[in-house]
Amino acid sequence: MNVAVDGRAITGRYTGDRTYWRNLIRAMLSAPDPPKLTVYTRIPVDAAEAAWLGQAEFISLPAANDRVWSLLVLPRAIQAKPPDVLHVQYNVPPRIPCPVVTTVHDVSFRLYPQWYRPYDRLLLNMFAAASMRRAARVITVSESSRRDILRLYDLDPGLVIATPLGLPEEFLNPRDKFAESLSQVRATYGLDAPFVFSVGVLQPRKNLAFLAEAFAVARQSAAGGMDLVIAGKPGWGGSAEEIVDRARSANNGADPAWLRLLGYVPDGDLPALYAASLFYCHPAMYEGFGLPPLEAMACGTPVLVSDRPAMPEVVGDAALIAPLEQQQFQSALVRMMTDPALRESLAALGPPRAARFTWRSTAARTIQAYKDVTAS
Repeated sequence: MNVAVDGRAITGRYTGDRTYWRNLIRAMLSAPDPPKLTVYTRIPVDAAEAAWLGQAEFISLPAANDRVWSLLVLPRAIQAKPPDVLHVQYNVPPRIPCPVVTTVHDVSFRLYPQWYRPYDRLLLNMFAAASMRRAARVITVSESSRRDILRLYDLDPGLVIATPLGLPEEFLNPRDKFAESLSQVRATYGLDAPFVFSVGVLQPRKNLAFLAEAFAVARQSAAGGMDLVIAGKPGWGGSAEEIVDRARSANNGADPAWLRLLGYVPDGDLPALYAASLFYCHPAMYEGFGLPPLEAMACGTPVLVSDRPAMPEVVGDAALIAPLEQQQFQSALVRMMTDPALRESLAALGPPRAARFTWRSTAARTIQAYKDVTAS
């Protein structure tokens, strides 16, 4: 089966989109009966990345911008060399002479428009609904996202499928794998005290200012000397200043010396940061899937998450789940800070739960979607 992929995300910013596409492509190429993949990008894929991804054909198509690329350049390439299936993300281009599968990670742009720049929100609302109706299959990354899509859009339920994400390879081994790098990571980031860890782009949906405020109160109640360490680059609508201000306000006006904002952290440092932390906390207001809690569980780290989609679906009974109400979330933080037996129990439950999520499974479900649309 010949499959063409819009692979622009693998040459883009280090985000969840990039993680999804590079791991999916690699896993599909390692499947028992792999499709023949042609990966189209706007920027050439460097040789090392192409070698890591596997035996695909990589074709770069220059264009003035991504909009021109998607609407004009990619359709011309597909018309010149029609595959059996084209797989894109969100926007289905016009004039495609084969079935199209689109991945829609979530529809937060519709549920929470205030989290998006007006221009991005306009484009998503203009094109996503029409694209999903034109697509032969819509893939999303959790059952909760699937329910949201079906609730908000008039689509055939049989054409919308959930393919939960998997763990990157670096998280597939036990916690002991990271033992040698723990001291190095502590030294690199100056992490001397016991700490609670959280990771996410500094934007409203990640709810990190809420976490800083709740942590300040919980820390006083627990009478503990632990720090809160947050890793993540700035995003639209959020800032490090807001996080510090909320923490200071809840800290009786004093500067929160216990709050550490690391900024962007390389992927290679994350496993050791998870493993070195007392526990991991993910207070997001909405996730299409939510990889960081899964990664933390794989590292044998106790996890606390909010009760918002899709976190309960991902963590199951292997994490503490708390409502996003200030006092209840503070109480959950205090429990995690003061109850070693709870942390020990969750640390044991995490790795087996995380091991259920593999890119191999994601790839198998995706390939089956390709087969379904070519057979129909």
